[in-house]
Amino acid sequence: MRGAYVRCVPLARARPAAQVAGSGDGWYLPADASFLAQWGVRDPELRGWAGPRLTDFPFRCQTDPVHFDPGPLDALRKVWVRHTEPFLPNLQPSLDLARSGGWEVRTIPCGHDMMLEAPEATARLLEDVAAGD
Repeated sequence: MRGAYVRCVPLARARPAAQVAGSGDGWYLPADASFLAQWGVRDPELRGWAGPRLTDFPFRCQTDPVHFDPGPLDALRKVWVRHTEPFLPNLQPSLDLARSGGWEVRTIPCGHDMMLEAPEATARLLEDVAAGD
């Protein structure tokens, strides 16, 4: 079995997150509407709608490695969707890995929650990818 390793959060950010997790019984990161600003959601109405819907996040999903056999995925088309407003620097290693692996890179000029900020553009991109365009 070939292994792959993925880290969602750089180690420098994982350590402060560990301190925050202490307020979530030590196993989860409590949801916080301030995440919306970090992810680039600027519209006050959208932030008001999304904020109360955020859910706590298991802490180990932020820090633990993921090992899996990528073999079954080799035959699938791979598309990495990049957001640019803002582009989160902690995603750069994932983007670099995608590019080095020959993935297609598409861009939507919006924040991280593109399905909230740019639903029409996100739907079009998904339809295009599904259609093979």
